[in-house]
Amino acid sequence: MVCTGGWSALDLTSRLGLGGTTATASEAARAEQWIRTHTGTSQPDLILVVASRGGGRVDTSTATSDGTALVKRAATLPGVEVATTWWDSRLPELISDDGTTALILLQLTGDSSDAARSANRIIRELSGDQRSLTVMATGPAAAGAQTMEQVQHDAERSELLSAPAAFAVLTLALGSLLAGLLPIVVGLVAVGGTLALLHLLAPVTEISLLTVNLTTALGFGLAVDYSLFIVTRYRDARQRGRTGPEAILESARTAGHTVLFSAGAVALCACALFCFPLYFLSSMGLACVIVVTLAAAASVFVLPALLSLFGDRFSRRQRAPVLRAVTLWGKLSQAIQRHPLLWGGAALGMLAVLALPATQARFQLADDRALASTSSVHVAGEYMRRHFDEAALNPITVVLPGLDPGDSLHALTAYSARLSEVPGVAQVVSAAGVFHTGTATPGTASLPQYANSAGAWLQVVPVPSVTPTSSAAERLVMNVRAVQTPAGPHRMVGGQAALFADTKDALAHRLPMAAGFVALSMGAALFLYTRSVLVPIKAILVAALSLSAIAGIMVTVFQQGHLQWLLGPFTVVGRLEMSTPVLVLFLAFALTMDYEMFLLARIMEEYRRTGDHPGAVRHGLESTGRLITLAAAVLILAVAVLATSTLTVVKLFGFSLAAALFLDATLVRAVLVPAIMHLGGRATWWPHPSHPRTDSQSAPLPRALSGGGSDRGARARRSAS
Repeated sequence: MVCTGGWSALDLTSRLGLGGTTATASEAARAEQWIRTHTGTSQPDLILVVASRGGGRVDTSTATSDGTALVKRAATLPGVEVATTWWDSRLPELISDDGTTALILLQLTGDSSDAARSANRIIRELSGDQRSLTVMATGPAAAGAQTMEQVQHDAERSELLSAPAAFAVLTLALGSLLAGLLPIVVGLVAVGGTLALLHLLAPVTEISLLTVNLTTALGFGLAVDYSLFIVTRYRDARQRGRTGPEAILESARTAGHTVLFSAGAVALCACALFCFPLYFLSSMGLACVIVVTLAAAASVFVLPALLSLFGDRFSRRQRAPVLRAVTLWGKLSQAIQRHPLLWGGAALGMLAVLALPATQARFQLADDRALASTSSVHVAGEYMRRHFDEAALNPITVVLPGLDPGDSLHALTAYSARLSEVPGVAQVVSAAGVFHTGTATPGTASLPQYANSAGAWLQVVPVPSVTPTSSAAERLVMNVRAVQTPAGPHRMVGGQAALFADTKDALAHRLPMAAGFVALSMGAALFLYTRSVLVPIKAILVAALSLSAIAGIMVTVFQQGHLQWLLGPFTVVGRLEMSTPVLVLFLAFALTMDYEMFLLARIMEEYRRTGDHPGAVRHGLESTGRLITLAAAVLILAVAVLATSTLTVVKLFGFSLAAALFLDATLVRAVLVPAIMHLGGRATWWPHPSHPRTDSQSAPLPRALSGGGSDRGARARRSAS
C-alpha cells in the first residue's frame, strides 16, 4: 500500500485540478463561458509584462519591431488561443503611463489546469531577455504553474519532516523506539493508501491539487493519533498482567471502538463540505473522508497485527515519565473544581478576546500574491498593479443573449447610457459605441465586434479605484445588475468582480446549511451517546465559541499581518482567501470532537460508576488530559509543517488548524469544559441526572470507552477464582 501510494504521488499532481475556488455554476461563470464560446475571447490566462531593456519607451521603432515579433512567436506556441497586445490594438490600458512597459494578453486553451501546464512551457520559452525587451509573466495560469510546483515540494517536505518529528515525540512519550515506530508505520500506510485512491478517482471527478497537502498532513497525524490510543491501551493491559492476545483484544474492543466512533464523527463533519458549490471544498471533503477512513482502518486492522509480532518487545517496560502527568492534571482539576466560575470566566474571556477580530474579516479570491514575494510571477503582478489600471484590465461584462443590435439599437443605446451613469463606472463599451456619464463618445457610434448572431455583450469599465475584489466592486456589480435591461431575465453579468461577488454569495448562502448539518448530526450523536440534552448543547456552543476564536486568529495573523516574524514572510493584502477559512473551521470542529468524546467518555464512565459528579469530572480530566495533550501534539506537528510553505493559502491552512488544535487541547478541553461541567453539576446529565444505580432509564456506557470498569471487573473475577 505504501509503495503504491508513493508511486501514485509521483504523477498525482498532473492529474489534479488547480481551480475549484470559485462558483463555477454562478451567473458570472455562465457569462464568461458564453463570451468564450460565442466570441472566442475571454479574460487573459497569462499576462506577459514586457519592458524595454534600456529603460526606454516601448513605442520606438526597435521596440515595436521586437514586440510585434514576440507576439507572433507567442501566438504560434502550443496552447495559445488568442494573443492581444498594445502593438496591435493600441489599447491605452495595455501600456504603462510612462510608456516603458506594455502587456501581452494570452488566452490559453483548456481549463485552468491545462492553462497552467501550457503557461509553464510558455514562460520557459519567452521569459527573460528577448532582443531589446525583457519579459516577465503573471496572471492566473502563471500563478497556477508555480503553485503546482510548490504544492509538490510542500507535500514532499511534509512527509520528510512530519514522520521524524512525530517519531521523536512518540518515542519520548512511550519510552521505546519500537513503540514509537508502530504508529509511524500505520500513518505511512494511511497516507499511501489515500494517495493511491485519489490517483484512481482523479480521472472521474474533479479533485483539487491542494488535497495532496491535506492528505499527507492530516492523514499522517490522525493515523498516529489513533494508533497512540490503541498502543497506550495495549501497554496498560500488559502491565496489568494480560497476555499478548488478551491485551490486543482488549485494546481493539475499547480503544479500537473509540477510534472507529471518532473517525465516523470526523468523516461526518467532512461531508458537510459537499454542501458548497466549490469543488476545492468538496474534493477536500472527499479526501478527508478517505484519509480518515483509512487511518481508522489501518489503526484497527494493521496495528493489532504489528502488536502481535512486536508487542512483547516493549510492553513490559515502565511507562515513560512524559505519560506520568496525572499529578499535574489532578492539581489542575482540583483548582478548577474549587473555583469553576473563575476558571471558566477566564477561559471564556480569552476566547472572546481572540474572537473579536473576526468581525473585521474581509475576503478575496486567490491570485499571484498567494505566492512568495520573491516569486517572479508575484513580482510581475505587483509591477503590473503599480503601473497599469487594474480596473480597466478587469472590466465587468454584461451579456445579452439573443439581442440583435440591428433591431434593438435604440434599446441597446439607452441601456449602455444608463449603465455609464452608475456610480463607479468610468465608461461602457458596446455595439452602440462608447458611453461616459450617459453620453456616447463621438466617433464610436458602431462597434460591431461587441455583437453577433448569438447576442450582444458590453464591457463596463470601473474607475481606477474599484479593484476587482474590493467592497466597491461588489457594490458596483449589484448596481449594474439592478439596471433594467432590454433583454429582460436573459441578461448575465460577469467578469472578475462579479465572479468574486457570486462566489462570496454562494459560500454565505450554503454556510448555514453546512453548519446546521454538522450541528444537528453531532448533537444527535452526542445525545444518543449520553442520553443528555444539555451535554450536546454545551459541546456545540463551546465549539462555536472556539471556532470564533480561530476565525479571529486568522484575521489577526493573515489579514492584519501579525506574527510574520514567526511564520516567515507572506504578502498581506488586508483580506483572506475566502475558501480556506471555511475548510479550516469545519476540519477544526471535526477534529476537536475527538477530544470532546475522549474526555466526556471518562467523565460519564466514572459518574455512572459512582454517582459522584465532581469526582467524575476530576477523574475524567486527570485520566485523559495527558493522552489528549500527546495526541494533539502529534497532530499539531503534522499540520504545522504546512505553515512553513511559501504559499499563503497553505500557510494559512497549516497554522490555523494547528492553532485550533492547540487552543482546544489546552484552554477549551482542559479548562473551559471541566469548569462548565462543575458549574452544571448533576443537572448536566438532564433528563437523567440521578444516580445510575437508581435511574433505570440511564443508558449503559458503551464498551468502546469503558476500559476502566471492565479492567476492575476482570481483576475481581480473577481474585475470586
